[in-house]
Amino acid sequence: MKWILLLLCCFGFVTTKPRQKFEIVPQQNVEGVDGLLSLESLNSHNLHHHIGQIDDSSTKGMEFLAKYGLIENTRTCGYCPTPMSLVRDTALKSDFYVWRCAGCKKDQSTKKLTVKAGSFFEGLHLSVQQVLYAAADWLENPSKPVLDASRDLKMDKNTIVKLQEWFRQMTKQWFYREGSRDPNMKLGGRNKIVEIDETLMYRAKYNRGKMLTRRQVWVFGMIERGTSKVIMFRVPKRDSATLLPIIHKYVLPGTTIVSDGWRAYGGIGRMQSGYHHLFVNHKTISWIQPTEAFTLKPSRPLGVF
Repeated sequence: MKWILLLLCCFGFVTTKPRQKFEIVPQQNVEGVDGLLSLESLNSHNLHHHIGQIDDSSTKGMEFLAKYGLIENTRTCGYCPTPMSLVRDTALKSDFYVWRCAGCKKDQSTKKLTVKAGSFFEGLHLSVQQVLYAAADWLENPSKPVLDASRDLKMDKNTIVKLQEWFRQMTKQWFYREGSRDPNMKLGGRNKIVEIDETLMYRAKYNRGKMLTRRQVWVFGMIERGTSKVIMFRVPKRDSATLLPIIHKYVLPGTTIVSDGWRAYGGIGRMQSGYHHLFVNHKTISWIQPTEAFTLKPSRPLGVF
């Protein structure tokens, strides 16, 4: 009977006064950023399970950000000590919800805040879905031309350029902040998994018929699965002579190391540190070692981001 009443309310056959909502998700469900990093897999192929499709107009994107601490889950009015309520604002072109102070409203002085206030997303006239799908596309295809990204995401090319520049600046800030915390940090150990990968961060691109000369920079990164521990290095080359000494210095003995099939990683299993080396076949999305093949979940490129 309860479900029938709810269904009737949705279709307007029963009129009920909605209860005030003071949190985006139940507070006990908030996991913070560490919960985001502990996700086994988060990429463009399964992002819709978490936030819906890129054109989704539901609250899934907002709830995802609140659950993982990327936006505030609750708000207190800055003018009076009253918890703000979450209300729908049809004037908004994206997100559709704002925080409003009921106490100030009674005094005919409405105080409102967007749900993105104080976060990276504040000021972006885009939906959560658009920003996160653009981020996933950038992380997984760092050398993808802007026009291709604009076509695939159905977004204006100038918007794509601005988003990607913000992503680069945010990643740079994060890199310097994390690197300064513990310059002697080690990753892994027995019964722990460290994923490694290298990526080309910049390359020459064409724009309006002219070539923009941009220095190519290879970045080598290592992340300990299940934690927020990440180490990244800007490297001159991605050959074994460059990468293997870094692995030896920063990854503890006995670690299971997961990589792609890049030939520079071929010597990991022969190193004197007792590493167990697995590599991923991107074409089949399975993890492979020379004597056996078994399926694991692919690495999560959005986790580091």
